[in-house]
Amino acid sequence: MSVACPLAKAVVEWLHRSSDTSADVAATMSLKSPIIHAIASQCSPWEDCHESTGHSATVAHWASNFLLPCCRVIAADHRELWEILDVPDKAATAVRKGLVNLWNEQQAYKKAIACTAYLQEREEFSLVEEGEAQSPTTSATIARNAKELQQWLLKEMSVALKPKVSGSTKPHHMSSGDESRGLLPQAQFIEGNPNVFILPMAYTSDISTEDKNSTTERTVEDGSSDDADLGVVAEGSLHCARPVPPYTQLITVPRSKMFARSVLSGRCILYDACADVRGAWDAFPDDETILLMCFVFENFCIGAQSSSWRELLLGCPRCYPSVPTFWTLAELGELEGTTMIDDVLEKKASLSQFHHQLVTAMNSMPQIAQNILARWSQGDEEVQEAAEHQSQELTKTLLKNDPSTWFSLLFSEDRLHWARATFDSRAFNLNIDGAVTIALVPYADMINHGTRSDVIKRHVEPHGGPFVLTTGAALDDEHDVGRELMMSYGPLQSWELIMSYGFILNDDEENDNDRIPLPLSVDETVVDGDGPVEREYKRRRAHLIKQHGLLVGGSSLWIGHRGAPCAALLALVRLQLAEIEHFPLLEASPFSVFQIVDASLEQRVVLTLQNIVDVMLQDFTTSMEEDEALLRRPPTIIESEEGDGKEDNDDEDADDEPVSGNTKLAVQLRLRMKRMLYAAAEWCNATLESLS
Repeated sequence: MSVACPLAKAVVEWLHRSSDTSADVAATMSLKSPIIHAIASQCSPWEDCHESTGHSATVAHWASNFLLPCCRVIAADHRELWEILDVPDKAATAVRKGLVNLWNEQQAYKKAIACTAYLQEREEFSLVEEGEAQSPTTSATIARNAKELQQWLLKEMSVALKPKVSGSTKPHHMSSGDESRGLLPQAQFIEGNPNVFILPMAYTSDISTEDKNSTTERTVEDGSSDDADLGVVAEGSLHCARPVPPYTQLITVPRSKMFARSVLSGRCILYDACADVRGAWDAFPDDETILLMCFVFENFCIGAQSSSWRELLLGCPRCYPSVPTFWTLAELGELEGTTMIDDVLEKKASLSQFHHQLVTAMNSMPQIAQNILARWSQGDEEVQEAAEHQSQELTKTLLKNDPSTWFSLLFSEDRLHWARATFDSRAFNLNIDGAVTIALVPYADMINHGTRSDVIKRHVEPHGGPFVLTTGAALDDEHDVGRELMMSYGPLQSWELIMSYGFILNDDEENDNDRIPLPLSVDETVVDGDGPVEREYKRRRAHLIKQHGLLVGGSSLWIGHRGAPCAALLALVRLQLAEIEHFPLLEASPFSVFQIVDASLEQRVVLTLQNIVDVMLQDFTTSMEEDEALLRRPPTIIESEEGDGKEDNDDEDADDEPVSGNTKLAVQLRLRMKRMLYAAAEWCNATLESLS
């Protein structure tokens, strides 16, 4: 398909060269390329638009009808491509109608800005070199047009991506009366980062006795009785300190303050002790294992105050009571009807196995303990004193040459559980000098999740450079200074938010990433018999599934959050249920598998989905009304007028019986699942009626 406009051609070439090479994205490029070329081929040359509509309208038209739609397609993963772009022959039109979802829109703006920056640099370079690909005149024009598009994008991000808030926001879980009670944490500014300040986490153990809520949260063993009463009254958060322009560095953190494998050598005693033992890295083959054990060592042996990663350790939560692996069995039971309970139990079992393997590996290499002891005795006085203060019993057992006991105490299952939760909820996946790895980053890890984001880019500068968060829209209106800054963690479903972070979006905030996973598998033996004819149609079915990319890791088997199945799911079920006589119809055109080729076949497709939805609804033992009534109940601990916590008494009405916050999280999740399933049932009923 020909692309006549030089600017459009340059954009298309850049998008293809810079597209993500991950399996999920690369597998869909054969589907994306025709859509992008269809958009580009319908794009009028810049000069023609300028003559007919004027300068400002031309820039807006080009950005909104060409550049952003192309970037939405490139940024879409396999799920987004099928669910939002829908039928391929209509995709070019559909993607122009607006955003796919907020995460995709953020990635589209990021790619569009990178594209315009590249075109300015590249075409200006071509102008100087007078390369053969572009004439100097064309090169200069493309560079100028790209700059105008970039300016439009930077301005429009305020509407497209910026969180919609008014006034300064308080840390989560803090009521309006907390300031008067002295619970508002003192704002802290970060050296070298004038654009932001932080409000650290606050616990009941950090405030005076008369102000404490009597809630006692489960916490990790840390050898100290001071943290036995840990109620979180305020989460940590990152706030805007002054006006900030668009696409500007918001915060930078030196590489030395990051907790990544590349910065452990020479700074972490345990890491160096292991590095000197031959074969140690064979026992701990991946970065995550090494980081977890070094993180536990720094926090519980060296101590936060004396560690090289003081800022990071002091900023980490001491407990994660709302993360499901810390829930009680009764609370986990409220996840009935979802697949999440199996995931939680599997993760808990995996943690126990990891604990056993780590301690066994450590005990098999006594030289590690000797190396630790040698380095400890050579360390500075402050570190030695901190070690004695933090873990006297552990240090003494080590000095008595009992490394087995020392390792068992140091790497207790509770401590590894705490470290695992810290990495799950706060670590970044980063490209550090060409290697993709996980890392903890102080201050930046305090930014909370929002579907709309103040941050468009997070990266590590090369050659030993710092970690950087970059703004999207400008932070320059009257409400920005002082308000909490938000960052999207990704296109996460509600169960994923609960699983890793222990929270769910408010009921008034729809999560368009939610899906209904279907317990459906592709069976190549749907056609009865094993004769040559049957085998031929199995082959043709498999060819159509592969040709249209209907299955990439099984990711097509879901129903969207509004209840309508995506085109890929319908096509897949259509192929699975098709009889031999249907195949000539399904192969009649490139898009026949996405169309209704036979009314009776389509009825079977919808009935199959309807039966699956009905079975999934039957897995729930409570009604939506019962769930909603449970959410209206008070929390487990009720605060009296005097400020003392008291248990609910048995004389209260059953409808007022208190429930834990974790129970409410589970109920909120299953309510969202039920709403999606009922919406899917309505779609099935309406579709069957239209087919009859």
